[in-house]
Amino acid sequence: MRQIALSRSELERLPDNYKAQVDRKIAPNEYDSSDRTKAFLPAKLWDPKGPWVLIGEGLDNAITSMHRREFRARSTFHVFLNLPGGRDATPKLASTINNTDLIKGLADKLPELPLGTQVALVRRLNVLAKSGYVHATPITQSVQLRVYRNKSMEIQFDPSRFNSQLYFPQLTDQDVFMFALNRKELSKNAGESLAPAATTFHSSIDRFMENSHSDFGSTIVAQNDTFGALETCSVCHTSGIVNILSLQSVARPLLVGESVPYLSEGNSRQNEYVTVSWKKRDYTWGYLRALWLH
Repeated sequence: MRQIALSRSELERLPDNYKAQVDRKIAPNEYDSSDRTKAFLPAKLWDPKGPWVLIGEGLDNAITSMHRREFRARSTFHVFLNLPGGRDATPKLASTINNTDLIKGLADKLPELPLGTQVALVRRLNVLAKSGYVHATPITQSVQLRVYRNKSMEIQFDPSRFNSQLYFPQLTDQDVFMFALNRKELSKNAGESLAPAATTFHSSIDRFMENSHSDFGSTIVAQNDTFGALETCSVCHTSGIVNILSLQSVARPLLVGESVPYLSEGNSRQNEYVTVSWKKRDYTWGYLRALWLH
């Protein structure tokens, strides 16, 4: 590992494949409600003055705790919100959530997300630098996008598409899109390295969360696996109504009796720092250091 590890400056010069792909304009830059099957990559996702607001991460009380834990901090996850009311509407919603008695709200009424709300989850690669420590890179591994389009949701079950563990309800209240990294394309042309997930891999919920799909573009289908990756979004992100329980940053802590993370605007450096800090406290860090040193 030490022989092929890159220095910090070399890692920072790796291609920003998200920006490269947006610049190529291969996919639309905005959601088109008239063509809801068309995947889009927001052009202003990382613009600090644009409509997308990056939510800050915490070390212990993380908004992407499940993703961080499942991936053992091999990636940094960034959550963005884009509300119809513009950039100023997001901190107002965050303040409402932060100041709401969510336990009481479960029996009463929880804050709702405005129709047209867009949520993005961006996963970026972390690697070991030549120093022997984890370092973030600008390489985007996946982008998941959800657009809230209906007030209520109808749970639709298809008995013909069943496995031994789960029925998968259809997301009738949201449009869902995902792009995944193809490393073969990344090495040739960073501006074409993110492909719509439906054409890249096919994965069940457990394999999706465990990152068993291939970044090299091959199709992986588990035994008895009949569910596309986008279909599994409905398992975690439906609530029967478009309220904040469809945000797992809020719903999961309530479910397991943990404190709900404080929602506020953040930045990518902050999110990278807390992810790397978490890694150093995880048991896998000891194994990794042993391999590195010996």
